[in-house]
Amino acid sequence: MRNQWYRKASVGLLLCMLLALLPFGPVALASDDGLTWGDGTPADDPVEATPEPTAEPTAAPTEAPAAETPAAATPDPVAATGSSGTTISKVLAQLTYPPAAPRAVSDCVVKMSPYGSGYTISGYTWYDSAGNVLPGASTFPTGSVRLAIYLTANSGCSFADSVAGYLNNESAGVSVGADRKTATISKTFTVIIYGPHIVKDPTGESIKGGALASFVSSAIYFEQRYWVLTSPDESETLNIAQARQRFPDAAFSGENSDVLTIGNVPFSMNGWSAVCVYKGIADTTARSAKAKITIVDAPAQAAATPTPTPSATPTPTPSPTPAPTAAPTQAVTASPEPTAQPGSVETNTQTAWQSDESGHWHAVDGARLDAAAHELIWTETVPATENTEGQEQGVCTVCGYSTVRSTPMKTGKMGAAAIGIFGLFAVGIVGLVAAQVSRDHRKSRRRHRR
Repeated sequence: MRNQWYRKASVGLLLCMLLALLPFGPVALASDDGLTWGDGTPADDPVEATPEPTAEPTAAPTEAPAAETPAAATPDPVAATGSSGTTISKVLAQLTYPPAAPRAVSDCVVKMSPYGSGYTISGYTWYDSAGNVLPGASTFPTGSVRLAIYLTANSGCSFADSVAGYLNNESAGVSVGADRKTATISKTFTVIIYGPHIVKDPTGESIKGGALASFVSSAIYFEQRYWVLTSPDESETLNIAQARQRFPDAAFSGENSDVLTIGNVPFSMNGWSAVCVYKGIADTTARSAKAKITIVDAPAQAAATPTPTPSATPTPTPSPTPAPTAAPTQAVTASPEPTAQPGSVETNTQTAWQSDESGHWHAVDGARLDAAAHELIWTETVPATENTEGQEQGVCTVCGYSTVRSTPMKTGKMGAAAIGIFGLFAVGIVGLVAAQVSRDHRKSRRRHRR
């Protein structure tokens, strides 16, 4: 009987151990492509949330507002003319973005307005100020550009001799073909200039003398960048070529990249700062924040002893010479300032961006103009770990609005294996306890029978 009980207990324990091998969660499996989770997700890297798409950055439009909202009483652009067909008296189109440099021409797309009917857009072309076609792969030049939108009337429709044209709710010129089956909307824009926008400023370094210091900065909409060093009192600014001469023992690298590295930093560089300078089109410039170099073990500077200044030898005073009597002069009356002509006062209609979490706009006379959603560029500020969430900072490239968001924790790779091993031991212990209880129960029954 005892042998039978041991065999049954062994079989039960074996079954419990097999059950423990069943997955209690994501279990890493071997495959030809490497380690994967049970659902096929690669186990080499944690599953991350798909980032939200970053909207194309926009600037305050010069010619066309960002949104098109026709008036509620907009009449039907197709007017009935009887059995001979319909005549199109108004045409409307939309432009996704205003032309801006250095934005790509292909980013500014033309599409039909939902308020237009009776015609279709057959194509459109951008021209520079000299009348040359701008390819889609090129970027907008500075100055002015012209947009031509080609329309074709639908079957049974034709354009009126005089057609009103609108592009993003602003008036645009329209020319009608001789057959009244084609028309062209034309509009000239002044290209908006995007200057360099700094996304990340460098941070200061606290190091020991002779150690390595590195500084990181990034920006958008720039054509050239370079690093400079500024003195503690900001009286000197040195480019890296000049800095090599001032600090011959230091090793500089990356003067035209996003990372500046200075090796073997001398004590004499204590208090200096690194600054990244960005150059954009049309002579636009942006400078990063100063990143100060602090050498923690720099020797204290002894105060210099002032050199005494010798007293000046007094100069003998010459005998006074009687001054001649000046002839009376007639007072000169100052000419009055010219009065400004009416209408000659220059005004600046550009206002600062107003913003909140939903978007940005220009506030003019209590109205919100150029309202648009933020164009955020996200930068990781706090990396996520297996125990804590990370953090990203988003900065709007148009108005400078800043916000933060959390990123998910990294998924541990050993968690599933640890759970499986724990489950195996737990089920095994439960099986042994159950077997012992069954054994004690049988012994008790035998005693009662006796």
